[in-house]
Amino acid sequence: MPVKYYDFGLPFLGIVDYNYIIQFVNLNENGGMELTEGQIKRIQKRAERGKAVAQYNLAELYYDGRSVGQDYAEAAMWFRKAAEQGDAEAQNRLGVMYEEGFGVEKDYTEAEKWYRKSAEQGESCAQLNLGNLYEEGRGVEQNYAEAANWYLKAAEQGESEAVSKWDSLLERGLILEDD
Repeated sequence: MPVKYYDFGLPFLGIVDYNYIIQFVNLNENGGMELTEGQIKRIQKRAERGKAVAQYNLAELYYDGRSVGQDYAEAAMWFRKAAEQGDAEAQNRLGVMYEEGFGVEKDYTEAEKWYRKSAEQGESCAQLNLGNLYEEGRGVEQNYAEAANWYLKAAEQGESEAVSKWDSLLERGLILEDD
């Protein structure tokens, strides 16, 4: 997952933290370079002050084990904090944590809850993930038409896997083209 380096305000309002942006631009462009202890502390401080983007980025660091020890429980905690503020990407990632049992107890119902919150905001990965739950009947009653609906929403945003999943449902006769 890419690290976020946006949503810091507008320059003309004087509320952009350029140092914070630059460290993530560099991190992203250099393929995951290590952060300094000072950079990590600044991210941590912003995350602790409730900045959803910082919470998401800190969760990513813990999830990947980049510049900090890999710690899925810590990643899940920070994804949850950002997700509870409505961050769609964090909601999707928290859903993944619950679906896979990374840092939290595996819980398909909880995964569905977070995928749905994210999917309803238009997050294509969450739409694909929610479709998968409906297709497999994990955390929800199996429903191929509902799976197709979510696959189609994700496909409309360019998720190629969602196109394949929708086509597969159609080819197996589990949905009609009108679904």
